[in-house]
Amino acid sequence: MMRNLLLPLSLCVFLLAGCKKDEEDSTPPANNTPPPPAFNLTLNGSQGVQMVVNGSLITIGESGVFLPFYQEDGVINTSPELSTRFYGAGLYDATADANAFLMQLGTLEFDGPAVITEDFWNFFATGVRAYGPATAGLDGLELEWTDGGGVIWSTRCGPGTQSGSVFTITEVATSEDKMGPIARIKASFNCNLYNCSTGAAMVVSSAVLVLEFRNF
Repeated sequence: MMRNLLLPLSLCVFLLAGCKKDEEDSTPPANNTPPPPAFNLTLNGSQGVQMVVNGSLITIGESGVFLPFYQEDGVINTSPELSTRFYGAGLYDATADANAFLMQLGTLEFDGPAVITEDFWNFFATGVRAYGPATAGLDGLELEWTDGGGVIWSTRCGPGTQSGSVFTITEVATSEDKMGPIARIKASFNCNLYNCSTGAAMVVSSAVLVLEFRNF
């Protein structure tokens, strides 16, 4: 009697084991490979910005939609009074018709009427830069980002508080073409960006950029 009971029991265990194996085989294997970074920003690669804004990773890379641009402006004075120049570079969003990201750096003082190439290159030397007005004849750095909704966030808006914020140019590559000297920089930074309409703040951390500046 006992032997007759064991046979059905063994068959049941065998069938259950087979069902479990079929379930395991149909489950896709877990992917433990971490996702790759959005892109690698190097001096010999494309221009772009990668930053964490309020905990979310934002990447803006040179492409068919995001186009690099540069700018300069200032005041030309008669010697011996010094002239001034500030420089800007960024990525333009052709779809939104807005600056996706803009960096402005000032102020280079020089004996006019033109900036000497070596002075322009030295202006972008590696080291720390301080946040502040870039266009008012004072030394300073400004950063601006336009979010997906078209809202402009900038270091110059709102209270502009930048306690604990740092911007460091870590690498520089200089060159020259028929238009004039070029300085391509790589920098790491963190800062507070402020809504230019409401004054609301966003925290930027773990950020890096590669941008190209020109003197013309």
